[in-house]
Amino acid sequence: MALPLLAGRAPILTVAVVFCMAACTQPVNSEHPRTSPTFRPITPSASGSLERCRASNLQLGLLGIYGSPGMADADFEYRNNGGTACVIKGFVSVILIGQMGQVIPSSAIDDPGLPPVDVVLPSATQPIPSTRGAFGIPGHARFDMVWGNQCTTGTSLVVSLRVTPPDNNDFTVVTLKQPAKICDAKFTLYPVRSTTA
Repeated sequence: MALPLLAGRAPILTVAVVFCMAACTQPVNSEHPRTSPTFRPITPSASGSLERCRASNLQLGLLGIYGSPGMADADFEYRNNGGTACVIKGFVSVILIGQMGQVIPSSAIDDPGLPPVDVVLPSATQPIPSTRGAFGIPGHARFDMVWGNQCTTGTSLVVSLRVTPPDNNDFTVVTLKQPAKICDAKFTLYPVRSTTA
């Protein structure tokens, strides 16, 4: 299900995605307060014996940042790069990085409107597209990050994001080609869901 904000918008930013090695492991709880726990207990999967997807086996792409008056929406997509299928469920964690490489203290809200569900990611699926098409690629997962971009006070210029998948400690660094303006360093995250749901 696509968010209304995405309809008919052209991407205004592109990104280069840099994948962290194992040495980049860092717990995000201490730097990233949010209204609900960053790490949730792993619950039994409705998808049988499949293991949870690990950050090291996931490719992350930012398909675009779409704007409307007062709001911006970053559209992300996950693909399984591992050799076996896995399952992903829940909310990612995001840390904002500023122009001097500093962590920007932020406040994230997990949107309660969409309940988290198991999303099975098989291996050897199609590559992540450069932009969101009319039809999602089967076997991929997506999530959105939404924030205010017309600030009267408290503007944060963000140059990259550290994105941690659900049930993981490792993160992927997404570097923006242009800084994104995020009001008061507050944003809303939507749960990971199937690209074809």
